[in-house]
Order: sequence, then C-alpha cells, then structure tokens
Amino acid sequence: MIGPATCPDLRPGETAKRADEVRKGDLVVASTIELNGHTLRLEHSSVYAADPQPDNPGCGCFGHQALDDEDRARPCVVLYAGPLWDWSCDVVPADALVIVRVTR
Repeated sequence: MIGPATCPDLRPGETAKRADEVRKGDLVVASTIELNGHTLRLEHSSVYAADPQPDNPGCGCFGHQALDDEDRARPCVVLYAGPLWDWSCDVVPADALVIVRVTR
C-alpha cells in the first residue's frame, strides 16, 4: 500500500487520503495509481464535492463497469454519484489514495 509520503505533486491546500477516509464536502481533485513502482497522480477533469456512500456492486453504471477484477476483489466506496458524469459513480477501492482539498 502507498502512503501520503509517496504521493506525487501535492499542491498547497491538498492532502492525500484513503478513499474510505474522505469526508462529505472534501473536494476531490485527483486519484492515484501505482504503476511500475511509481505513484502517479491522475487529475479529475472536474473537481467535485465528495458525498461518500457504501458501494453498490450491482449498480451497473460506467464507473462500476470500469473496475477491473483486482479492484472488484477489494472493498470499495462510492465518493460521488450524481449528474457530473451522467450519473456514473466515482467508485474507488477503499484503501486507494485520493487527493483532496479539505473544505473545513
């Protein structure tokens, strides 16, 4: 598992959190992936206010369809489900790092 110390490119006001630690209202700006031993930052095209919810594996939206078998085998959390991406969820493995701006 990667930790915040290995998270790339944290900008002022940002922090890296496990997906299951993101709180309602945190502004989600990026996700991270591990690739060839490096942690990479993946910018979201739209920053959004998180509204964490338990995962609904039977949802069938594009966000759930995009999960690979490795991600499906891990506990997940839905950080957003709304009109931003045509009602597709931002479903993320619970232990994955996301980059947020905390609003409080």
